[in-house]
Amino acid sequence: MSFWCIFVVTDLVRVKYLHMIKANELRIGNLVKDRGGKTLRIDFIEYMEMGYQSKIGQRMFLEGEEVHAMTEYTDYAEPIQLTPEWLNRLGFATDGEGFRLSGAGYWVEYLDGVWCLYVNGIERNELDDDIDMMLSVISNVHHLQNLLFVIGGIELTINL
Repeated sequence: MSFWCIFVVTDLVRVKYLHMIKANELRIGNLVKDRGGKTLRIDFIEYMEMGYQSKIGQRMFLEGEEVHAMTEYTDYAEPIQLTPEWLNRLGFATDGEGFRLSGAGYWVEYLDGVWCLYVNGIERNELDDDIDMMLSVISNVHHLQNLLFVIGGIELTINL
């Protein structure tokens, strides 16, 4: 009986670990969920000493004046799963095949249970047509934000 209890506790810890976001995955502007399920745009990151949680936060304003920030520890922050609704909020528009980012040459498609990020119009040589190339499989909003920022200098944002 006690062995079963230990297994349950271990399994719960493992489930929490699967959803945890490492502080080094995050950057200013990323969107995540706090422990209450609210969307949080990261405006600052306070890295703690080794072995401690890092704190992320969103600056808050009331009548133009900055007030206490909404904060969360990275151990409790959760990724926002990529969905058609989130792609629309981030500026992607559906075109029947997938979701295209207007004027940027990137698109996202849901294939066999996973979201794939593509870039279109890669030139192979003068004789061949341009091709679309899959860049990565993605599962959440902050990974999509980070990829597009790194490879294309594109900042995906929403108004909160």
